[in-house]
Order: sequence, then structure tokens, then C-alpha cells
Amino acid sequence: ESSPPKVIFDTFNNAFVIWQKGQGIYTTYYNKENKSWSVAQCISIGYTAARDPHISINNSGDAIAVWVGYNDSLGYALYANHYSKNINIWGSPIKIGTSNIPYYPQVAFDPNGNAIAVWCHCSTDGNCSTYVNRYITSSGWESPRLIGEKYVGSPYKPQISIDKVGNAMIAWSQHYNGRYHIYANKFSLNSDWGSLFRIKKDLLYKQIPRVAYDSKGNAIVVWCENYKIYASLYNSINNAWCTSKLVHIVNSYIKDFKLVIDPNDNVILLWADGTNICVCRFLCSSLLN
Repeated sequence: ESSPPKVIFDTFNNAFVIWQKGQGIYTTYYNKENKSWSVAQCISIGYTAARDPHISINNSGDAIAVWVGYNDSLGYALYANHYSKNINIWGSPIKIGTSNIPYYPQVAFDPNGNAIAVWCHCSTDGNCSTYVNRYITSSGWESPRLIGEKYVGSPYKPQISIDKVGNAMIAWSQHYNGRYHIYANKFSLNSDWGSLFRIKKDLLYKQIPRVAYDSKGNAIVVWCENYKIYASLYNSINNAWCTSKLVHIVNSYIKDFKLVIDPNDNVILLWADGTNICVCRFLCSSLLN
């Protein structure tokens, strides 16, 4: 069994590809200068049943990969491995997350070379929530942190975005009492993790809320509801969420789309609608209130 490969580029247009093959996680590296690919390498040695890999690269070309794996002594947990560009070597896998089958991991670097990993986790009592762990360049991984409420309902595919100074916003949807709700939590370099905020409640369908930062440090979260696309902005000056606004009406239910904010703070959304590829654009400032 294999998973679809994921590819990511660094600032020098070198690239990593990561994928699951059998019970292992593999990577290969493209060197732009030499125009060559490295030999595929398993980075999850010592751990079986590996799946759900995700990778991020920092400005120096170092990389961190995260995945869900199994070890006879540790059981299921979230694992990570670090790649150092200076010595061109992957390290050894390390457990960074909660046991009892975590899922949907993601990882992202900040501009200073630190990183944040986020994932979902359900405990043996059936309560589920969203957890994070932070990687510090000088000391390594910290301890896992709970950033969401525990509910008898699964959180779904948390998304992370980090701004130009290292603040982070994580958004996800979670099933509770027969409905889906969209939540967010912010990490601030000055004050650690903040309070959980529910952006939207009582959605009928599962969502992957997309999140991104603009050049001013405001965060945008976008989702689809009843054939309409909505967005909400976190105002970095007021440290508060603005009221969500309708930004586009669509022809069919959209479960997922791509979100990009350009250097001029235009928000660009891209999605598939039947056989059509659709796009819409609006200014971040239009979400202020």
C-alpha cells in the first residue's frame, strides 16, 4: 500500500518528496544545482504501520517530517524526523505526540527555523481533540499541548499557517452533537497559545477550513456552508475575530479548496466545481469590521 506523494520546495527551488510505501515513510531530494534526485530513503526505520506523512522546509533548507507510526514498546504515536542540509543527513525518528492512534498530522516552520506540528487525537474514553508540539532550534521538541476542547466527536484535518514573525494560527472542524463546528487557536511569540475560539457552529457537513496570514499579521479562515463561501479575519491590532462574511456563492457543495494571499493582500480561492475549475479574489481588508 502506498499514499499519494507530497512535494514541497525550499526558497532555492530544491525539493523534497515524501510518501508512504508499505509500512514505511520515504523521501527523496531534488538538488536544483546538480539537477539530480537522491536515492529514496526510508526515514521511519524502527516503526511500522507508518502513514499520513507531512513535511516542511525552512529558509535554510532543513526539513522536518511527521507521520503516524507504531512501535512495539511505544504503540501508536506521532513521530518526527529532522533533516539537516549542512550535513545532508536525516536523523533518527522521535516520538513527539500522544499515543492511541493520532491522525491528520501537519508541520510548518516559522521564519526563525522553529516549527509547529499539529494533529488530531482520540483517547481511550472516546474524547477527541487537537494537539500541538513546538520544535525549537536550540533545544528540540517540547511536550504535546492540548489546544482544543475534548468532545465525543472527531476533529478533522487541522490546518496551520505561520506569519512572517513566527505567530501561528490553527483552524479545524470538529463533529459534536450531530453538527460540525469550526475552531481556531493562535500561538503568539509573546504570550504562548491563546484561548480556543469557535468561528462557526452547527454546520451540516464536514469541512477543511483553510487558513493563511496576510502581510499585516491578520489571519484569514475560509470555509463553505450551504453553497456559499464564508471568511473570517483575525485582526492582529485588536487581537479579535471579525464577524464572518459571505465572499462567494457556488453551484455545488465544496469540501475543500486552496487558499493563497498574495503580497498585496489579495485573497485568492481555487476549487473544483463539477468539471470546472473556479477562482475568486477579494481583499483582506474587505473582511474588517
